[in-house]
Amino acid sequence: MWTGSTATSYFTCSGLVDYALGRPSWSSWPESLYAEVGSRLVYSTSQLGYGDLVFYSYAGRYPGHVGIYIGGGTIIDSCPGTGVAFHDVNFMDFIGGGPIV
Repeated sequence: MWTGSTATSYFTCSGLVDYALGRPSWSSWPESLYAEVGSRLVYSTSQLGYGDLVFYSYAGRYPGHVGIYIGGGTIIDSCPGTGVAFHDVNFMDFIGGGPIV
């Protein structure tokens, strides 16, 4: 959760997306962001564009994790306890991605 202070803040995966989109903290979950992409969802990483959201199956949830595609096969995402990081787009079980319009 982003508190406005780097000393007391952390991002969940969807919290990072909310922050990037200028939304209030805790306003989205991977499932709600997935629904926002809707019919624009692509299932191949080769079809992703810069800024697309990328979704992963995780912890028994479909989707259970979300990140932001930044090009070149790389995403930026966050997990509580590990912080914001760059990963290969295929670092988890990719289920699809696409833009929020």
